[in-house]
Amino acid sequence: MVTKEWPAQAILHDFLSKLAALTGSTYRATAMDVAEGDEHVFVLQNSRAERGSQSINNFLCNVFTVRDGLIHAVHSYPYDAEAQEAFWR
Repeated sequence: MVTKEWPAQAILHDFLSKLAALTGSTYRATAMDVAEGDEHVFVLQNSRAERGSQSINNFLCNVFTVRDGLIHAVHSYPYDAEAQEAFWR
């Protein structure tokens, strides 16, 4: 679910609402740092969530592809990919 590539129009409606539903609204993301280039924005983020008896506290780098001021794609690179996959499985 989390490693899927999400088109920009689906991010707020589909992706974030699924995170809320899967975690009983415990999902929290905090931006730690932001850098930008001509076509990309990089966000270092800390994410926390609980799901049943599991919890996660993981850092990620989200890479946003931006064209004409709009987000066209988002790719997420977790620091601990194994923990991320185990939590969302």
